[in-house]
Amino acid sequence: MRLILTSVALAVLCLVRTGEAQTPPPQDQRGRDVSVAAPAQRVVTFNSVLWLYLTLERGAGPIAGASASTVRTVSTGLLDRAFPSAAAIPTDVSVDGFFVPNVEAILRRAPDAVFQWVGRNDPAYLEPLDRAGLPVVALRQTRDERDYFSTARLIGAVSGRSARAEALIDDYRDSYARLDHHVQAGLQATKGRRQRVLYLWKWRPLIPIDGKNFFGTLLERAGGVNVAAQLARPERVSMEKILLWDPEVVVLFCCDRTTPSDLYQDPMWRPVSAVRNRRVYKVPSGGSRFADLVEGPLYSRWLTELLFPELPSTLRGDLRQTFQQVYGLDLDDDTLDHTLHMKVNSVSAGYDRFSRSLTQESLRP
Repeated sequence: MRLILTSVALAVLCLVRTGEAQTPPPQDQRGRDVSVAAPAQRVVTFNSVLWLYLTLERGAGPIAGASASTVRTVSTGLLDRAFPSAAAIPTDVSVDGFFVPNVEAILRRAPDAVFQWVGRNDPAYLEPLDRAGLPVVALRQTRDERDYFSTARLIGAVSGRSARAEALIDDYRDSYARLDHHVQAGLQATKGRRQRVLYLWKWRPLIPIDGKNFFGTLLERAGGVNVAAQLARPERVSMEKILLWDPEVVVLFCCDRTTPSDLYQDPMWRPVSAVRNRRVYKVPSGGSRFADLVEGPLYSRWLTELLFPELPSTLRGDLRQTFQQVYGLDLDDDTLDHTLHMKVNSVSAGYDRFSRSLTQESLRP
C-alpha cells in the first residue's frame, strides 16, 4: 500500500513539474519570448520603465544603467525621496541621453535584461542591441491602460515582483472607478458637454500631445476632449491650427520651463479661449511626470477638478495618501505646493482650489 501511494505521489509530482516546464515564457511587446531568469540581477532601461521598475523593486539595486533623461526625472522629483540612490545610476548606456544605445557600455554591464522601445526609430534603437546579442525586452509606447497593464506585468515577471504589479493594477482600477463616478456627475451638470483641452508638450516649437499618446487617454478619462486627437504622433503644428481648435483649457508639460504666464504674455495666444479666460495650467511634476500606474489617476483627478470646479477638491489629500501607501513617504505642505506648481499656476483661474487651506481630505479608502 505504501509503495502504491509513493508511486502515485511521484506521478503527481512529475505531472506538476511537467506542467511547470510547459508554461510558456512571457513575451515582450514585439512578440518575442523573454528568457530572463527572474528576478533579473542587472537591468538597463532606456525609457519610462525606470520609475515603474524602481516602484516594483522598492529600490535601485538591480538597475545597472539607464538613460540620463529618466534618471534626471527621478532625481529631481518626488521619487528622489523614495529612491535617493537612483541619482547614482550610470547613464553612459545611452549616447544621446535618451534612447540611442551605447552598446559597448551596455556590454560592460553584462545585463540580464535591456528594456527598449519598439515602434520608435527601431533601426537606431533596437538593431544595435539585437546585433550585439543583448537580452532585449521590447516595449511599445503606452497608448491606453492595456499597454500600462501589459508593461507592468512584463516588468513584474522580469523583476520577480508580479504580485506587486498586480496590486498596483488593482489600485489603478479602483482609483479610476472612483474618478469615473465624479466625471459622470460633472458631465451630468454640463448636460454631457466636454470641454476642449490642449495638452502642450512643447511651447516653442508648438508640439501638442497626440491622440495615441497615453496622456491623451488620461485627458479623456478626466472628462475633457483632446483637440489634437486626430494627430497620429507628436508633431509640430501652426498657431493657426491652435486658433482653429480654440481650446478652452491648455495644460503644459510638467517638466520644462514653460509657464502659464508665457502664454498669457504672448500676443499670438490672446484670441484663444483658454488664454482669454486664464485657464492655462502647468501639470504637476509628481515623481514620474504625473503618469504611469501610480500617478496617472492623480493626473486625471487634477484635470477633472479643473474641468468641473463644482466637484470636491481632494487631489492634495489623494497625493499625500498615494505616496504614503506606495512609497511610505509623508509629503508636507511645502512639498505638495512645489509639486503642484502652486506659484506658477497662481495666475490662472481657480487654481487656489489646490491650496493647503481649501483642499478636502482624500476620498481614497
